[in-house]
Amino acid sequence: MRQIRVRSKARFDLFEIQKYTQEFWGDSKVIELQNLIDATFSLLLFSPRIGRKTNRRHSYAYTLSKLPFVMLYSFNEKFLYINKIIHTKQNR
Repeated sequence: MRQIRVRSKARFDLFEIQKYTQEFWGDSKVIELQNLIDATFSLLLFSPRIGRKTNRRHSYAYTLSKLPFVMLYSFNEKFLYINKIIHTKQNR
């Protein structure tokens, strides 16, 4: 089974998203957000081709349901790499 690897850019994105969410909506929304992100990680581990192909070689994008975020990722036989998490209003 694949293992998940969250790259440093994606870790920073997650930190900023959580910080913003906590500041404006509180701890309960941060927990809800983290649960949705964890569920998305699990989904991508088991169905990595569910995302849409991007212009970059071997890269996919998956829009998180209920959230305005897109997760950019790639994968091979051993690992699922979370490369970046962006707000849908941002330029990619």
